[in-house]
Amino acid sequence: MIVSKRLASGTVLLLVVYLSVSSVYAGSVRLGASQSVAIAPVTGSACPRLLVKFDLPQELYGVEVDYAQVLLPMLVGQMQSRHLGIRAWSLSRDWVPGSTSWVYPWDTAGGDFSGQASPATIMRPGEVRNGAVIVVLDVTDIVQHWTDVPSANHGLAVSSTDPGSVTSTWETDGTNQDIVLKVFFTSRMKHR
Repeated sequence: MIVSKRLASGTVLLLVVYLSVSSVYAGSVRLGASQSVAIAPVTGSACPRLLVKFDLPQELYGVEVDYAQVLLPMLVGQMQSRHLGIRAWSLSRDWVPGSTSWVYPWDTAGGDFSGQASPATIMRPGEVRNGAVIVVLDVTDIVQHWTDVPSANHGLAVSSTDPGSVTSTWETDGTNQDIVLKVFFTSRMKHR
């Protein structure tokens, strides 16, 4: 921001104020996934899902989240349509990578969800480079709920919104530090 003011003496005072994006936020946290597993249906047209969990530090409990995003590496095969939507849902039950499948430990095949899905991120074929893409999802509302109610953090289920439109796989090895959650906040405590 540039502000100028002419003083009574005729001198022009020029003040340049530089605000970077990082200075707008009081704090930010970058977390790697503590757990991740890819699950797929045995039969049917449902899309494979990536389950991922982040252990939020206590310093985030009760903060006002301004923006949260998750970055996920995805291997993409042939896209069958002009776009591919990707969304995340908050899981409503704990799970363990080594024993989780499409049907276990869920009441609903593919995972038990709570709340609304994240806004869809739309990918187009031109965004895929060498068969891979980094998917960026806005998970602000989901993470805000986790900071308000830490016991609600059972992780995310991530999936395509367009069954059959692409063959894709998620890169995962149980604990994948390439899967990242970034949380930005301006105040330590929410205003109630």
